[in-house]
Amino acid sequence: MLGQLAKLSYFGGPGIYFFDIYIAFSALYCVFYLLLSGKKLYVESVLFPFAVFSTWALVSLLVTPVSMIPEEFSESFLYFVRFSSYLLFGFCVASSVKNGLVCHIRLEKAIVFSGLLFIILGFIQLYFLPDFGVLERSLGWDPHKFRLASTFFDPNFAATYLCIILLVLIRIRSFFSRNILGLFFLLCLIAIFLTFSRSGWLFLACIGLVYGVFRKPRMLLVSIFICSLVFFTVPRVQGRILGVTNPADSASFRWRSWENGLDLFKSNPVSGVGFNTLRYAQKENNLLSFIDYSIEDGGNSGAGIDSSFIFVLATTGVVGFGLFLIGFLGPLAKLAKGPSAFPAEKSLYYISLIVGLGVSSQFINSLFYPQIMYLFFLLLALFEIGEL
Repeated sequence: MLGQLAKLSYFGGPGIYFFDIYIAFSALYCVFYLLLSGKKLYVESVLFPFAVFSTWALVSLLVTPVSMIPEEFSESFLYFVRFSSYLLFGFCVASSVKNGLVCHIRLEKAIVFSGLLFIILGFIQLYFLPDFGVLERSLGWDPHKFRLASTFFDPNFAATYLCIILLVLIRIRSFFSRNILGLFFLLCLIAIFLTFSRSGWLFLACIGLVYGVFRKPRMLLVSIFICSLVFFTVPRVQGRILGVTNPADSASFRWRSWENGLDLFKSNPVSGVGFNTLRYAQKENNLLSFIDYSIEDGGNSGAGIDSSFIFVLATTGVVGFGLFLIGFLGPLAKLAKGPSAFPAEKSLYYISLIVGLGVSSQFINSLFYPQIMYLFFLLLALFEIGEL
């Protein structure tokens, strides 16, 4: 995963990624191939609410109250194109598997091995670039020190991505030998720990809680013991966890970010300020100064809010939020049909995914981060067709 290493600038804005272009062209190619070859393009029910949300997101952008020049509107529109492309890619994956064009086992193994590569690149980054403070401030990156961020250049998104990889590894563990599986698990856990990301650790705690309560209570007790041991023996872990009460800590900036998002929502409760016009909505309302005084448009933080749900609420209003929530909680609604509808192992996997993402995404806007969005829609597609 090249992440920030494969980035293109446009209009002097924050840029787009080769991965975005790859997903968009792959999705379009798949659609045309399926149609021209006479095969079906399946519209999966678990992804359909997101398609309705995407339509509403476009409407909210077209009726935005934010004043923007054409280049700024184009940038906001590209965020919509990105989201729609990743969603369409999810539909294409499901259709390709159902039509026998793609083997789901290869997809699942590819996810795990891409995660392994991401971890290796993260260790390399931690060795050669331990301090992001040396990077030019105009690039908009936070000055993280001695934290594994890999090619994302952000340890919080890296931790969330790795937690999803860990879940996939749990789900398909039968495809690997015990030694290989143990090595993968160990590397993934070490990498998540080295991100020093509280939201990532919270995601990991959600995984342990779900599996511990419903599957292996002994594992839950062991996890609590290990976490307590690490907390009391590693000073930096104590600093990260107890730092939430420190006004100078990043947690205080999240509070401000949430407040700004809710203020924008209150000003336009039905359709929001437009998807994704946040950079310019915050700039218009003088809400960017707390992010970075040296960067006029707020850097990489200016285009988002540190909560995916508040982000949706602020940009698409209560209508968009309702549609998005229906899509996000869709797998849980299907699992609620009862144990006879889905195997227990699969139920635990998706409960962990939705709960973990739902909780951790309230501290970072992870549900709209490209690589995480890619994995989420891909896993939902495989969930719908019963292959993962």
